[in-house]
Amino acid sequence: MSAEAPVTSQNRIVVIVPSPTDDGSIDAVKLFLAVWQRKLIIVICTIVVGAAFATYALLSDKVYEAQVVVTTAEDPTEGVRSLLGGQLGSLAALAGLGGGALTGKRAEYVALLTSDALLRDFIQERNLLPVLFRDIWNAEQKQWEPGWFGRPPRLGDGVEKFRGRVLSTELTKEGLITVSVDWTNAEVAAEWANALVARVNKLVRERTIEDARRGIEFLDRETRQNHAVSVQAGLYRLQEANLNRIMLATVQPDYALRVIDPAVAPLKPIRPRWFLLSALGVVLGGSIGVAIALWQRRREWWHPGPAVPRVTLT
Repeated sequence: MSAEAPVTSQNRIVVIVPSPTDDGSIDAVKLFLAVWQRKLIIVICTIVVGAAFATYALLSDKVYEAQVVVTTAEDPTEGVRSLLGGQLGSLAALAGLGGGALTGKRAEYVALLTSDALLRDFIQERNLLPVLFRDIWNAEQKQWEPGWFGRPPRLGDGVEKFRGRVLSTELTKEGLITVSVDWTNAEVAAEWANALVARVNKLVRERTIEDARRGIEFLDRETRQNHAVSVQAGLYRLQEANLNRIMLATVQPDYALRVIDPAVAPLKPIRPRWFLLSALGVVLGGSIGVAIALWQRRREWWHPGPAVPRVTLT
């Protein structure tokens, strides 16, 4: 009779755990079948979301873009400054003939187009706050309704909306300025674009005339104080140049910005784009449907990893 080997703490149980067979790859056939079997859900999601986007595009307000193309008018004082030369250059600047280059004027006029002062006057003159915020304006009772402002919109709110969503300017490489106005009424958009350019011309014209008159008063005092013939001749030329500026500013309607292509009422809206929104809705709806189909089959593909048995000593 053979004796059994005693069981000691040196004897161990060795457990062999097979490695998982899932390498993380995706079976394309199973993926296609899962999507195909839930095709009804995908079709329904595609139709519903696509129809929602298309309906939104049809019911939302159409926005039209009116554009006026202008260029900077030539500075009539350039020739006078070149004739005067450096001797009376500083005096010419004091007399109001120290205008900058056309590039600087172009940037100045673009800044003036979008300035708070000009837009405030434009909105106040035309009473555009009820037009810009018509969704909270009660036209019958002539009063504001409670809106997201929590208060009636102020003039500053109108300026921000007009500058951010209605008016835009663009400088081209050829030196042209494009002034664009986006609004729900094509005729109103064209009228606003042309009126803004005319307002800039009017403002620059008034400033030019005022500066020229102050320059003439200054030159009159200098002429009476200086009796040198050569200097007086130069002062008279400066006065003549200022008179020329007043004449040009008075008779030229496009004194600062010369209109190349005036704004006309556009025939087609720029937004909403029905086809683009509908296509986006179809793609989004199909993606949602595929995601739902795959989520419903998740239990067939997700398997927890094999449990590792506990190793015990005997």
